[in-house]
Amino acid sequence: MHPAPAWKGSSWANPVGKTTTAALLRSEIKKHNDNFLVRQRKGRKDFFDTVEKNPLTAEQVDACICMDDNVMVTYSLFIGILLTDEHGG
Repeated sequence: MHPAPAWKGSSWANPVGKTTTAALLRSEIKKHNDNFLVRQRKGRKDFFDTVEKNPLTAEQVDACICMDDNVMVTYSLFIGILLTDEHGG
């Protein structure tokens, strides 16, 4: 058997530095998510400012963007309870 040829290119450590691939991936995902959050805040500002009597707080906006499915379900349940109570249900 012949040994594997020697690699003359740069090693994996050169482009990523002293990190693991998992850490690099987490970092890239965080950057993507942070950029997405900024874009959604700007793009949906009119909605977040008018959906309630007062504009939503930054924390409420972040929760709506980051956990949209959970917020929709919770909000739907809340509205259902309010409507039921209003109409003597």
